[in-house]
Amino acid sequence: KKSFLFANVLLGMDVDTPLPIAHVTYRKHGLVSEYYLATSEVKGVESEVPMLEMDAKNDKEGMMELASCISKLLMHLHEKGFLHGDSNLCNFICRKTGSGYDLSVIDINRSKILDRPATYKECICNLRRISHIQSILRIIAQTYAKHRGWDEAKVTNDVFEEVGTDVMCEIYSKSEIGNSNKNISINKKWVKINLPI
Repeated sequence: KKSFLFANVLLGMDVDTPLPIAHVTYRKHGLVSEYYLATSEVKGVESEVPMLEMDAKNDKEGMMELASCISKLLMHLHEKGFLHGDSNLCNFICRKTGSGYDLSVIDINRSKILDRPATYKECICNLRRISHIQSILRIIAQTYAKHRGWDEAKVTNDVFEEVGTDVMCEIYSKSEIGNSNKNISINKKWVKINLPI
């Protein structure tokens, strides 16, 4: 039910999200046992895919373009008091256009709607979930701060402090990406790193 209601809220904010068609909840012994939501199809790819590809190729200009679109969308949501419950790049579906990117927001069932704009602290907490990749998180924090007219260094520092000094980072080789802009095969290894704050 939340996803159905939240989708209508987003559409009312002129934010693209799959059109909710119907929802049904099954209960067993008074508890929710199953839940189904029918929506329209959303086309595109998870924003994480092109971001990883561009990061591996050191395409800062391309990363900045997509990061700017994502940051503008997040700023709009935060100003309207909408905090995505899982604001990672996989939940922002992107489609490349002639003038940038179109974005659709998905997986909104854990979101929170405030009766006011989000506070600075709430915005920072929401931003920290964007990516576990340091370079990607940094560029989105910087573009978000720029669009809001906030100090880029302070916002970036606050986001990384919110994440914590020990984060899990995905390590991959640029040579493993290949030249395809559609499919990416990455050999992943999780390691703990200490981020400079």
